Amino acid sequence: HRLAAGASALCLMALALIADQALAQNSEPGAADSGQPDSKSFNVYQVNSLSPLIELGLQMQEQDRHEEAIDYFKQARQVSRIQNGLYDETQLALVEAIIESEMELENWEAVDNHYQHAEHLYHKLYDLQDPRLEEGLGKVSRWLSYSLSARDSSDRIDKLFRARRIYS
Repeated sequence: HRLAAGASALCLMALALIADQALAQNSEPGAADSGQPDSKSFNVYQVNSLSPLIELGLQMQEQDRHEEAIDYFKQARQVSRIQNGLYDETQLALVEAIIESEMELENWEAVDNHYQHAEHLYHKLYDLQDPRLEEGLGKVSRWLSYSLSARDSSDRIDKLFRARRIYS
């Protein structure tokens, strides 16, 4: 859990900022508030659905309701993909939030899969000289180092190849 401690606060602040920005961009004066979406009824094409989904995900994380948080973050990720495209920093913040909840649930295979996706996003979003790429790949490599020591030996070869690719 110490692995995600520093990133957790940063991730939560980034998601809250994204939610506020999305709400400010998408709110229309005089528009009626449709209430908060639930996990079964949301519309990915609805302009103002991103912010409430992120806020609900954050609330669920704060209440240690991580499965529900993951559902909301995945829905928000789908909305973000449609509204902002596949390679947007919102995607990265949402993947990091999902990773945090998956860690709390100790779903290690899901954590590993999400870190693979995060690595892909870092490469798509940032140039080689961008310090955010180095910072992001540092997070991925810390996960790989941790998972190498914590997992059984059958996964280690794959992890070593992935870690080598990141460091080279």
